[in-house]
Amino acid sequence: MIGKKLKDRYDVLEMVGSGGMANVYLAYCNYLKRNVAIKVLNNVSHDDDEEDLLSFEAKAIARVSHTNIVSVYDMFEDEGKTFIVMEYVKGNTLKDYIYSSAPLEEREIVTLAIKLASALNAAHTSGVIHRDIKPENIILDPNGEPKITDFGIAHVSNEGTIVRSDQIFGSLRYASPEQLKGNVVDERSDIYSLGIVLYEMATGKMPFPDESPVTAAFRKLKEPLPAVSVLNPRISRELDQIILRATSIDPSQRYHSMLEFYLALQTLAENGTAPPVYSTSPTYSKQPPYQKKNGVVQSKTDRHTIPPTEPSSSLMPLWMGILLGVIVSAIILVMSLGTSNANPTSITVPDVSLTKTYQQAKEELNELGLYAEIESTLYHETIAKGYVISQKEQAGSLAKHKDIIHLTVSRGGEPVGMPDFINLTRQQAIERASGLPITLEFEETNHPDVRKGLIIEQSIIKDTQIEPGTVVVLSISEGPETVMVEVPNVTGQTESLASSMLREVNLRMEVTERYSDTVEQGRVISQRPSAGSEVREDSVVDLVISRGPEKAMTTVPDVEGVTHAQANTALRNMKLLMDFTQAYSDTVAEGRVISQSPSADSEVEEDTVVSLVISLGPESTTVTVPNVVGKLQSDAITVLRDAGLGATSSQAYSDTVTKGLVISQSPAAGNEATKNSSVSLVISLGPEDSQVEFKSLLIKVPYSDIPTDSFTILIAYELDGKRVEGNPVTSTKEADKTEYEGLTSVPVGATWFLYLNNNTTPLQQGTVQ
Repeated sequence: MIGKKLKDRYDVLEMVGSGGMANVYLAYCNYLKRNVAIKVLNNVSHDDDEEDLLSFEAKAIARVSHTNIVSVYDMFEDEGKTFIVMEYVKGNTLKDYIYSSAPLEEREIVTLAIKLASALNAAHTSGVIHRDIKPENIILDPNGEPKITDFGIAHVSNEGTIVRSDQIFGSLRYASPEQLKGNVVDERSDIYSLGIVLYEMATGKMPFPDESPVTAAFRKLKEPLPAVSVLNPRISRELDQIILRATSIDPSQRYHSMLEFYLALQTLAENGTAPPVYSTSPTYSKQPPYQKKNGVVQSKTDRHTIPPTEPSSSLMPLWMGILLGVIVSAIILVMSLGTSNANPTSITVPDVSLTKTYQQAKEELNELGLYAEIESTLYHETIAKGYVISQKEQAGSLAKHKDIIHLTVSRGGEPVGMPDFINLTRQQAIERASGLPITLEFEETNHPDVRKGLIIEQSIIKDTQIEPGTVVVLSISEGPETVMVEVPNVTGQTESLASSMLREVNLRMEVTERYSDTVEQGRVISQRPSAGSEVREDSVVDLVISRGPEKAMTTVPDVEGVTHAQANTALRNMKLLMDFTQAYSDTVAEGRVISQSPSADSEVEEDTVVSLVISLGPESTTVTVPNVVGKLQSDAITVLRDAGLGATSSQAYSDTVTKGLVISQSPAAGNEATKNSSVSLVISLGPEDSQVEFKSLLIKVPYSDIPTDSFTILIAYELDGKRVEGNPVTSTKEADKTEYEGLTSVPVGATWFLYLNNNTTPLQQGTVQ
């Protein structure tokens, strides 16, 4: 593969990665002058549905424009292999970084997670689910920016059943429970896998690290993950809570969308808090605030449940004392709650729609002792992204303490399809973008094949769904890259040598001629630009070629009709030169001049060559008669026609000549006959008592069956164990026809064969009935 050129544009330079599903090569794109990564898929199934899915997902992710997703530029097949051309990102995988640096600081974990969730939300919006999120599929560029790669490849690999190769085997650690069960997956599967990635960044370990991948997978189906904060006490309970919800065994208990996951992370980054987990967590849960009648938050208590263990006998008294204290405290708390109005039984639902962001609405509801949950997200032309469009529980209605208020949140203006700007001019692109909520930026780059001024690439490919205000960068061709060359010195050289010297440095020349008393005829008098000048490749160098000293003028005499010798004398007397050709003429006697050029009385320089046409006399009117005895009648007629003769025929019985063949001809072969005259043929009827009957057979061969413009047709037949072959007929395809037609004569009951271009296998055959 290394050193190969793909699609006449990608030079494969070196292998940069290898795995069970694909090999990755660094390549150079000659059109756009940049490095790219080319992934060559191994063992891709030849199932049509899976190939269609791979093509669909590669095209879909190519339409996703996001800084944290490795861009897909191209996809093609060659020699049975599938190639995906992608953005080349120089860096290490997140897995490498985890190995060297985990556990990571919480701020770094959240920052990376926000970018990854934003990228996956963009992919989900375009209908693409990754299915194989893991640190190995996340590249960190030299600036630390994460880039997600390998969308959809695990799904279409022959090894996609997560039990066959080391690479997919490794994915067991990150696969969601529904993936492990073989169920249909949706975007919540990516939420689970991203949660595992966060878990690993926070702890430096994968869940159940001491178990084999298979055993760990079985445990993930039944057991919740251990709390991250148990393994890394520096991790806040808020991040712990986010990871717990993202990695819930039941998909319905996870975040409902990657956008909701993103908003939870964004909230944690901004305020140090996270939206609550609504289902009961087997590890810990966080109580919401409760309020007095005056709405002031009274207290906020975290409850952390430790999995029960058998207490040792030495700790029993202490354990019992603690338990007793907890019970007494609970009794006092219940009594105090029963005699006060600190926790009202109903709460008036506020209006949080239209004027508040989801974060603002959540904070207001939390202060009232209510929870907020994004039930759905919708595009909206007038309500900004992130603002609440509506609420399911109407404002003014009553809700209970800890009830969830379901919100519909705006996704901003509905995405529009990115137009196709390729091969447009700058002005045409501006006109096409008119009325669309996008901003155009232009850059210029050289291209070896696209003429200057046409757009060769756009940063967001056509049909990508983009949000209003998106900036698209259009690359405009500057034509081939400008190469400067030095003009050689061709002064004094012959015209042919000067032409060769200029071609060697990719320059062209234009010539004018001028008389010169000092420069030999045919040599360069001067050049422009001058020798040593720097000019662009393919520039024109103007040359002045010497015609030698200026000569006297003379008049061309009229030599038409005179003899060759007389013409030569007349021209020499006028200081002119002569050459001649010959031609037949029915009106000019042999040896005399038919025509001349230049014509008589023309004023020309001395030593000019006058071209004459000398007569050969009338063209011969006789031809030699060819021998057609023993040939099929149709073949004989063809041979005579090619010789410039016609044919007439009569029939006669013959005991020695097979029926249908020529018995005799007149004139006989070798005689001279007048051109276009007819040769009389006698055709055999066979023995007088023969019952053999001949029929004319029309042969038709479509030109599509004939691979060459010129071709040879041969007809043969077999009857009663005897084989008779006609003469080959050579023909040429005619522009106004689509097939060859020929007529031959074959005995009734005989099997006939048609051979093309001396092939021993017949192209056609049949039986004459």
